[in-house]
Amino acid sequence: MAFQVSLKDSKLFKKIIKCILVLAEDVHMDVNKEGFIIQVMDTSHVSMIDLFFNKNAFTHYHVPENGTYGIRLKDMLKLLECGSDSSPFTIEGQIGGDVMTFKFEDDDGLKVDNFTLKLIDLDIDRLTIPDEINYTCKVNMSAKAYESLCANLLKIGDTLRLRFRENVVQFEVPDAGKITLKHNTGEEEEKKGTSKSKDKDKKDSKEKKIAKIAVKEDKQKKENPFKVILVECQDELATEYSLKYLNMFSKASSICDRVDIFAGSGCALLTEFKMYNEKREDLGRLRYYLASRIEEEAEAAKTAEFSSSSSSSSSTSSHKRPAPAEESEDAPSKKKVKNNEESKEEDATEATEAEE
Repeated sequence: MAFQVSLKDSKLFKKIIKCILVLAEDVHMDVNKEGFIIQVMDTSHVSMIDLFFNKNAFTHYHVPENGTYGIRLKDMLKLLECGSDSSPFTIEGQIGGDVMTFKFEDDDGLKVDNFTLKLIDLDIDRLTIPDEINYTCKVNMSAKAYESLCANLLKIGDTLRLRFRENVVQFEVPDAGKITLKHNTGEEEEKKGTSKSKDKDKKDSKEKKIAKIAVKEDKQKKENPFKVILVECQDELATEYSLKYLNMFSKASSICDRVDIFAGSGCALLTEFKMYNEKREDLGRLRYYLASRIEEEAEAAKTAEFSSSSSSSSSTSSHKRPAPAEESEDAPSKKKVKNNEESKEEDATEATEAEE
């Protein structure tokens, strides 16, 4: 039984694939009646990706039966880049089949591109993510601002110390620098700006009003990305994470406007990017989980311990000591030789005495 789904263009889908590709190349893609799902860990087992691409994102969605497909993302991205970003495209697959097809068609129907992606067999363990994780801290901020923040901090260090306290979140590189963000809804500044503009609007002519509207719209486009920061904190918290991974996660700012960051004691850091269309309809979400530095170091220590134990065992086996049994066998023979020599000397002495 085949599935067939269509999107108005490939822009968003292509961006999602690029966001996953920074950490994993081969994935299982589950296609069910609710949407597309990809869950995969990176090779170091430090981070994990969890994608749900909602069926609402598709213009046509026909999935009569659930199916799982092994995908090499590099190959899929190559095919997506062969088609036009703005052209509607369709994905088709057969349950139990060994290929997936991509079809790009211009609006006027004069040009149609068909590409075939060969599926792969994967021996990857299926992941289980708990339904509820006890996160006690959260910050919601501009996705672009978060990307800028991670890129700047990565220039001065490789470890991020994330601190939460009431209405404040701090991004710190130990002994190098820190960025502090305070809770701000942006409502007070908006109210002040509105009241001032009302007083001035009474005195302005229609032409000036039109000009001011244009200036205001231009200011909104260039608005400070750190203007709205929403911080929630039940308990004070301080944990450390790899900036290299966080910087890779932040590239997902290309698929949405804002990002949610969840943290908790003993929990993997969750960075969530929610996708919406122009009508604010839910298109799905892309989640990244990242282990803390302590867990990362523990995983590395296990690997190092395994390697050292393997090398030491091989070294021991190639340099064996002589068996004690061999020494015990040699010892009696030496004693016998010694006893024979002593007896000969005694016989010679007795013979001499007899002659005398």
